[in-house]
Amino acid sequence: MKKLIRSMAVIMVLTLSITAVGVMPGNAPKVSAAKTTANEVKTKKKIKLSKKKATMRVNQTLKLKLKNAKAKKVKWSSSKKKIATVSKNGKVRARKIGKTTITATYKGKKYKCKITIKKAKKSEKVINLESMTKIINNIDGITLHQAEYLADSLYESKNILVSPVSLNMALGMAANAATPDALKDLEGYLGKPLAQYNQHSLNQMNRAEKDEMLTLANGVWYKDICTINPVFSDSIAKYFKGEIKAAPFNQTTAGEINQWASDKTEGMIPKIIEEIPKEAVSIFANALLFKGKWTSPFKKTSDIINDKFTMYSGSQKTVKMMCGTVGTYFENDNAVGFEKTYGEEEEYSFIGILPKKKGEFKLSDLNVEELLATETYGYDVNIQIPKFTYSWDGSLKNVLSKTSIKSIFDNTKNPMGNLLQNWPENVWVDDINQSCKIVMDENGTKAAAVTSVVADTTCAISVPREIKTVKLNRPFAYIIRDNTTKEVMFMGKVIDITQK
Repeated sequence: MKKLIRSMAVIMVLTLSITAVGVMPGNAPKVSAAKTTANEVKTKKKIKLSKKKATMRVNQTLKLKLKNAKAKKVKWSSSKKKIATVSKNGKVRARKIGKTTITATYKGKKYKCKITIKKAKKSEKVINLESMTKIINNIDGITLHQAEYLADSLYESKNILVSPVSLNMALGMAANAATPDALKDLEGYLGKPLAQYNQHSLNQMNRAEKDEMLTLANGVWYKDICTINPVFSDSIAKYFKGEIKAAPFNQTTAGEINQWASDKTEGMIPKIIEEIPKEAVSIFANALLFKGKWTSPFKKTSDIINDKFTMYSGSQKTVKMMCGTVGTYFENDNAVGFEKTYGEEEEYSFIGILPKKKGEFKLSDLNVEELLATETYGYDVNIQIPKFTYSWDGSLKNVLSKTSIKSIFDNTKNPMGNLLQNWPENVWVDDINQSCKIVMDENGTKAAAVTSVVADTTCAISVPREIKTVKLNRPFAYIIRDNTTKEVMFMGKVIDITQK
């Protein structure tokens, strides 16, 4: 429920009386009206750039600000974009060694900052233990571990794509319906107590409303012969901004849920349910749509080439490869990788991961947590990413039944007992399904995920630097990461470039 917030303005008028020595009432010196007016005019604050010159290293960022100017009316530009780029908000990204001038234009006047870019400090190929500990202990580590486990467990000699963020949001809704034992298990999996996860969800929903690249939506449908628990429905509305609907749970309802999924993913995922199980009393669904535009797009004419992709079988397929250079490199004993960002502010990242060993692989064998901790800006990295499109969908019940949340699937107990009001039978999670799709091209990445949770009841109802090369021209893995929350939004594995 939305809270009504009223604001009250209080105006205080202070009357000051001043008695000047030797000046009698009526004999006060006269002050001209013109002088009084001049004294009352406030001095305008001077507009100036936060820095007039700066030294940076390759791949470093610097935030410039035009002080005392309206930020939305400031236009930023770089005299040499190959040396450094600047976003519409004044964030400078050093690209190559050299010099450039960043200009802020405001009301026809230009304010300039001279930038000198030096060589990046070369990092040795060692594991930064402090960085690794940070990765493992924050939510990035949690969603990375979840994605890795899901992708490996679901492996069936085909491309895999999972979204731990979408799954966790659906489980977060379920946690609000859980009884104490099941809630404890769900909190362990989510990595936060329920109150904290609810707040995290609200923060994400609020952010998505202002984010051009990310759309999030939640929905709850329940059988119309039931009465929803108001505590549950209030939490879904407040923290997940979810739509809550009573429905007859027939084929019409299935069509309505599928239409909701299609609408929220712009048609990428047109169907998430064939029919509603007879014993189902509720369905929770989360939809996530990511439309990432590359910070530095590939050029259709010069950056796209035809090259071979070699599959596990050894057979080859000619594909369109997107070629470019980035400045972030990863390497451990098992894999190499690179990062290419999305958005003017580099809010999201695509991290390509190529196993050193050819052939079949498991993500757990690559030690991805360790790999990410080796991040270095010490190289120019020549990359190739194939253009591809594919979908994945399936049940997550079997793999999740082997985790700490297995109790939510126990129909002999009542793990979802706080979902309905005055319901005489046990309520549990019968299935969790996820459908994902990704489209990768020269403009960016469009990816979508819909996760559904079905609740059942027992009732029958270019300056020379050292160069690295990473070509994703054989089976590889990838991560799409939210750089604000450090969550893994998607993790995928491509082994068959022909799969759709």
